[in-house]
This record gives sequence, structure tokens and C-alpha cells, in this order.
Amino acid sequence: MNLAALIAYGVVNASMIAYYLLSGKTRYFEFPLWGGLVGLGWFLPQAIGAYRNIESLPEGFFVKGMLFATVCTLAMCGGFRRGFAKSDVTWLKARYDSNRMYFSCTALCLAGFLFLYKLETLPEEMLNSSQWTGPPVMYLFLSGMFALGFIGLFIQYLNQDKWFNSRYILLIPSLLLLLMPVLLHGRRGQAMNLIAYTIFILWFVRRVAVPRVWIGVGIMGAILLVNAIGLFRSAMGGSEGLPLGERLQLAVQQDYLEANKALLDKPGAEFKNYIYRMAACEKLGAYDYGLFHWNKFVFNYIPAQLVGRSLKQGLMVDFIDAKKAGKLAFGYTGPGGATQTGYLDAYASFGYFGFVKFWIGGWIMGTLYRHAMMGFFLPQLLYVMGVRAGVEGITHSTNEILIRIWVYFFIFAYIPFYWSKIGNGNSGEKKEVC
Repeated sequence: MNLAALIAYGVVNASMIAYYLLSGKTRYFEFPLWGGLVGLGWFLPQAIGAYRNIESLPEGFFVKGMLFATVCTLAMCGGFRRGFAKSDVTWLKARYDSNRMYFSCTALCLAGFLFLYKLETLPEEMLNSSQWTGPPVMYLFLSGMFALGFIGLFIQYLNQDKWFNSRYILLIPSLLLLLMPVLLHGRRGQAMNLIAYTIFILWFVRRVAVPRVWIGVGIMGAILLVNAIGLFRSAMGGSEGLPLGERLQLAVQQDYLEANKALLDKPGAEFKNYIYRMAACEKLGAYDYGLFHWNKFVFNYIPAQLVGRSLKQGLMVDFIDAKKAGKLAFGYTGPGGATQTGYLDAYASFGYFGFVKFWIGGWIMGTLYRHAMMGFFLPQLLYVMGVRAGVEGITHSTNEILIRIWVYFFIFAYIPFYWSKIGNGNSGEKKEVC
């Protein structure tokens, strides 16, 4: 039964990738392919390592964990198809004055650029810490303006006819700022951003599609690299005195295949977190019924410096979360810096009915994609932002797609975008962004 559950998860994710890659010329822009890629390339190898060491896990929970992850994957795909086929959301069809939107996006991009630059120039040991505090937290939050501004500017740039337009000169240093963390530090999240911010926007605005064979080669490369990123980082970071070209050459020469083989010999840290804490939640009956998201919101976005630590603590609901449950039930603490996966927070909220979180996440992405394909500015921007959030809904937490991107949008972009909306104090006679 354990082997059958493992195979089922692999088959579902592989089938999803094959379907969206091969069934249509441009179906690979739809989110289920990218979710399937993460499942097949990141989660499955850890599960194989765990299967080969199944005695190290709570009895009976390997099969439960794999079947639940499979159901979540199917729910995500079903939610996407539902949103893409049926949704009609009026506020996503808003039209904007191009000049006002240009100024709004430029201001957001410049402000976010500053804080993202400050974040990337912090000492590497501070960035690699498992618990960020102080300046990294502040810079990370405020740098969220950058994505909103950059994506908006890039969409506007592609909507105009000139190849070079000095109005959009800010896009050049912004692209470099996105590229450098990927090359120098092997940041997987930034790599996902770079892909989404370029090829997805080119598709939405100009209907320029990357050749399918390139996507296939990229998928194979990503599967090979995603779990061996430590080799890339050590090659780039351990040879800082060398020119960039030589460091890249060293990185290319690493044996990534061997690193992936080694992963298959032991349970991955994230997988162990998922299984142990899932078992603990079931053993103790410790379900949070969605309050996890409220506590996460308070912890991340209500500053203790302004409201006071006691008030902030008072706003949070006290319950046994999955991490605490793992320690109480099994004495399990898990390795520092490893995530718990979105599968765990889905289960920790509603037990086996937690797959509904993945359905909602898929529905959000399907709804955004439907409206983005109609040519509307706002869903194009939100879908591009949502690709990374949706992927991190698998690797980190469903909070990324269900809460985080909306917090950033409403805090940073809602007011300037509302000001830019046609009918809100402007005639709409100028060129529209749509």
C-alpha cells in the first residue's frame, strides 16, 4: 500500500505535466503544470527517500501522507479548471488610465527596488538564518512593492509599440536586480519570479510563447537542480574571488545527478516535518480550523513596534499548532530552516478535508488566468505574482496564495491603482491599459 500511494502521487503529477505540456501549444502557461513540476521534482524525491527508510516514520502515516498529497494535487487542478471555465469577476475587468498607472507603477517599483537592494546586500549569514528578525523582515515586507511596480511597468511597456522608450528605462536595472540573486546565490524563489515576470507577461500581452521544447528542457533541468541547489550555491559562494564567468563554469561542472541520487537514500527534511506533524495532529486531535492564517497575518503584518508586543500577542489565538503538536506527541522538533509544506497546513486546519485549501488556491489561479487571457491588466499582474505564491503553497504554506499576495496588493497597490482606474477623477481619454 505504501508503494501504491507513492506511485499514485508520482503518476498524478507526471500526468498533469504531460497533459499541460503536450495537449495544446500554449497550455504550459496554466498553473497546474507548474504545481505538478514542484510535486514531481521537489516533493517526490523526498518521498522516495522516506519510502526507502519507512521505519523512521510514524507507522501507517507514509501512506496517509502520500494519499492526502495526491488528493490535494487533484483538488488544485480541479479548482483551476473550475475557475478557468466558470468564473466572471467584475473588478478584475477594470480599465486604467495609462499615464496614471505608469506613475503608480514607477513609484512602487522605485520604492520596492530600494528595499530589495538593501535586502540583497545584507550579509549572507543573516539571509541564511532560519529565523529572520529586524532589518531583513522590514526590508522583505517593503520590497513587496517592487514586484507590483515592475510587473505593471513591464505590462505597459509591452502594450506600447516602441522597442526603446526612455519612460521604461527602470526595467533594465530591475531585471538585473532579479537576475543577480539567481546567479550569485541560487535563490529558487527569485528564479521562479524571473520566469513568471518574463515569459508569462510576454504571453499575456504579446502572445509570444516560448517554444514547447525549451519548456521541456527547462523542466528537466529544474527537476535536476531543485534538490541539488546547495551544490550551485557552494560553487558560486565559495569562489567569490573569481570572475563571474569562472564561477558559473564551476557551477555547471558540479555533479547534480549524484546529489539527486543521494537524496533518494534518506527522507527529506521537509517530508519528515510533514509526516511527523501530520501524525501528531491526528494523534492529539490538534486542528486549527483555519486560525493558522489569522495568527500568521498578525505575526507577519502587525508591527509590535507600533501596537505594542502585549497587544499583538493578545490578538493571536492560542492553539496547539502542528509544530508544537509534533514536539508534544513524538518529541519531534525537526531540522532548522526546513519548511513543513502546504500539505501539512492544509491537513492541520481541517484534517483530510483540508484539500479544500488547494481547491481554493487552484480556483484563484484559474480565475486570474481566465481574465488575464481576456487582456485585462489587473488579472495579468496578479496571475504573474500568483505563480510563485501558488508554487510555495506546496513547498511552504497555502498562506502564500490564500493570504500573502492579497495583503501585499491591498496594502501597497490598492490606493494607487484605484486612483489610476478610469472613472475615478480622470476622463479616460488617454490610452487605456487593458
